[in-house]
Amino acid sequence: MRHVTSDLERLSFQSIRHQLIIVDHNWIIQSCNRAWQQGLGQCSPSPDTHSNHRHYLHLTEAWAKRGKNANMALVAQNLKERGIPFNRNHTYDICVYTVYNEKRWFRVELTPLSYANSIQDTDLALIAHMDITEQRKTEHQLKKALSEVRTLERS
Repeated sequence: MRHVTSDLERLSFQSIRHQLIIVDHNWIIQSCNRAWQQGLGQCSPSPDTHSNHRHYLHLTEAWAKRGKNANMALVAQNLKERGIPFNRNHTYDICVYTVYNEKRWFRVELTPLSYANSIQDTDLALIAHMDITEQRKTEHQLKKALSEVRTLERS
């Protein structure tokens, strides 16, 4: 039964539309799904585990510099300071430029991975990147419209 569950877990991980990675306690990307490969990064089975495209904190720092985004720099710094072991869930929003040079917003959820019946902290975490770009665009349009209404009311 474990073999079937493992295949089902692998299929689910690869099929989900959110961009998923699994990082170890050193923030090295150990695994990723197809959505991640096609959107935010690459996950080649390179033996060089210290290359920047496999180190999640280096990626977040690069995204912050590229977008000149102070909020993203804070996220990268907070992740670096948080350290390990991963002992609780974290959610944050980030703005990044994809490998296709598109500006996209993501809601990121870090979830510690633990074994069944384990109460110990873990050294692996699942990081899900859910695209919220359209939501952010709609929020911006609504704020702009509200500002215009307020300006008209004052006239």
